[in-house]
Amino acid sequence: MNLIFMGPPGAGKGTQAVIMAKMLGIPHISTGAIFRENIENGTELGKTAQSFMDAGNLVPDEFVLGMVEARLKQPDVQNGFILDGFPRNLSQAALMDTFASIDKVLNFSIDDEEVVRRNSGRRVCECGASYNINVDSLKPKHNETCDICGKKLIQRSDDKESVIRNRLKVYHETLDPVVEHYRERGLVTDIDGSGSVDEVTELTIKALE
Repeated sequence: MNLIFMGPPGAGKGTQAVIMAKMLGIPHISTGAIFRENIENGTELGKTAQSFMDAGNLVPDEFVLGMVEARLKQPDVQNGFILDGFPRNLSQAALMDTFASIDKVLNFSIDDEEVVRRNSGRRVCECGASYNINVDSLKPKHNETCDICGKKLIQRSDDKESVIRNRLKVYHETLDPVVEHYRERGLVTDIDGSGSVDEVTELTIKALE
């Protein structure tokens, strides 16, 4: 089964992709991992991508698609795959249609204000521990200090509300048309991502049955 998991930041698509990949015995593929693999292995595509990144430029769609196409030709995807958050625009979706057949697209939907609440609550510690002051199961025990080392927790710059709202704006401008591209072909199933991880997992399993 060839799947795409889509949804705004904080909707839980990455978490569900990991869970479903293990359950279905197929690889969970993210473009970030593909980029790192090509760059670390020194492939021609990786070298080209690195040159764009070093110059502070976005990697053109054709090179991104080249890396995705190469990844989807590897032996471990014979029984299917889960693409996590890719394609990222209509151009990439159209190009991917030429080399990959998609069986289903799961669109993890969540209210924009809930996205802001979840993401703006993230806190990290110098020791590597992570928390979320807006999610009961992830809250630190003692206000905003680390349960492990006692140091004050930090909010990363990309977890600030203004940054999150801008990311949401960009998401809706570029990804909503991609969802509609697949919806017109009858491939999209919407998943309510507002529940707990277990609740969303149950909905995801039902959608894939």
